[in-house]
Amino acid sequence: MQSSNIPSTKLLEAFAASASGSFIRLIPKTTSDPNAASLDLGFPPTTFTNEGAGGVAPAGKDMNGILNEISAWIWWQNGGGSFLPYDGVFQAAVGGYPKGAVVASVATFGLFWLSTAENNTSDPDTGGSGWIRFGATGLQLQNGQCQLVYTSGSQITLLPGHGGNNLLVAGQNCSIPAAGVNLAPSGLTPGTPYYIYAAQTSGVISSLVPSTTGHITDTTAGNVGNEIMSGDPTKTLVGYWLVGSGPAWSSNPVQGLNWFHQKPRSTTTTLSSTVTSASTSVFELSSSIRNSFLSWAANQVRYDVTGSVNLLTPQNAALTAVGFDGTTPEVPGSMYESFAASTTGNLAFSGIKTGLSETASHYATLLGVVSIINTGTVNWQGGNAVISSSQNPPCTLVVTVDG
Repeated sequence: MQSSNIPSTKLLEAFAASASGSFIRLIPKTTSDPNAASLDLGFPPTTFTNEGAGGVAPAGKDMNGILNEISAWIWWQNGGGSFLPYDGVFQAAVGGYPKGAVVASVATFGLFWLSTAENNTSDPDTGGSGWIRFGATGLQLQNGQCQLVYTSGSQITLLPGHGGNNLLVAGQNCSIPAAGVNLAPSGLTPGTPYYIYAAQTSGVISSLVPSTTGHITDTTAGNVGNEIMSGDPTKTLVGYWLVGSGPAWSSNPVQGLNWFHQKPRSTTTTLSSTVTSASTSVFELSSSIRNSFLSWAANQVRYDVTGSVNLLTPQNAALTAVGFDGTTPEVPGSMYESFAASTTGNLAFSGIKTGLSETASHYATLLGVVSIINTGTVNWQGGNAVISSSQNPPCTLVVTVDG
């Protein structure tokens, strides 16, 4: 048999589709009528007996009925119909699905189940045994085809993106409207970061939900691996955003993160004015260079420092480092020392910070300390001041996060 043997004519409707009630009869499994057809007997013996000997002719409505039932399924297949939804009533009537049977999930569009047991009487959508997924995630639609963007202080928007508009919510493939779904910060607390979750109605993303409730990876059948609000699989995580005064959504690129398709986001702060100190204890140069950000717990935070320091005292040294949420210096930092007075050195170092909590906003800042061996005075360059008749770069701090 070859593919070219496919019949050229397809049924446009079932046989006797328009037959009225008196000309068609649904064929039952059994019947008490000795002259009527049934699924058990087909046409009864009386229809095979000569009418002169007491027999009866087969009923035309029985012929229409059986041809209608058979051709209805052929019509369904001609139209592209494939696996039928799980049917508990049919399952019970036939004593369970056979091994190898494939049924569509009733709960999740695009998800299919393959029976691995004979006479399978369990329900796959409720975790019944003897079933495995037909495909890893049901219909192979890419999850997370979206991006959460800053529109204004009064609005962030979830838009379709990355090749489509599909987002998985509670195991259902849902579409994101072309115009996106908006969220205002009304009633939210300034200074608080909020997880942003997507909810759906009838297979369409209909709202965004801000919450301080954290997220977990779902293990529910049909939604395994999807990141959801803890305790609520009907809400899918799409982002994390800080609310500023007003309240208003932050426009800072490192204070609003996407969960899907994360990419590097950076922001730069600069020391507003030159800091002069002879402190031999670690101190924060200035709160003006604090660089506030959000970060997903599993992600690294990168920092890059450039700038210049001026040693006003001979035989002196200065250490510059980055601190997170305080004055504990990170490694690496930068040490500059000189035996001459009024010498200037450039700063250029980078590092990676890990292990930051996800549930709060953080900041990186610049720290300084003067050598305790030969104490003296040090300038950390800020603003656009001029040292030794030449312009030197001010101290800057770049923080990069993924989101």
